[in-house]
Amino acid sequence: MTPPNGTPASPVLENAPVMLVTRADAEQVCERIVETMKKLQALILDETRLFKTGKIAAASELALAKSELARQYSSDMRFAKDNQALLSKLVPVQVDAIRRLHETFRGELQVNLAVIATAKAVSEDLVRGVSNVISKAERPQTYGAQGRMAGTTGAPRHGITVNRSL
Repeated sequence: MTPPNGTPASPVLENAPVMLVTRADAEQVCERIVETMKKLQALILDETRLFKTGKIAAASELALAKSELARQYSSDMRFAKDNQALLSKLVPVQVDAIRRLHETFRGELQVNLAVIATAKAVSEDLVRGVSNVISKAERPQTYGAQGRMAGTTGAPRHGITVNRSL
């Protein structure tokens, strides 16, 4: 199905009518939006919990599912926005419930992003610390004829590899 704005709809709304006509159509769309939002919300809460407990590898395994649900959610919300007036007219209670759920979701998403940013900063600090220790260990611990330490460039001779996919 392609909504009026020409962008393809998500698979969640694939069977939704091109034009919302009845209250049942609008209820179906709202139910699908809520279902997608709740799945994404649960996944984000799991990811946040995993990051907080230091299970970075397990959290990163959720990335593909999170990306797909985020794409669906974005597409669903775009469809709802394109049909906002009619949805508000046909199912105002469900639209209000979606707004409230979205506010809760947004707060949880902000916490999730803060936890991820913290985990990234801690990881970068650890890598920097390891690099400094390696660099220091490779420097000669003797003084040259001029009374200065020989070869104190500070840069490690051997590079370290970092996976920045998180």
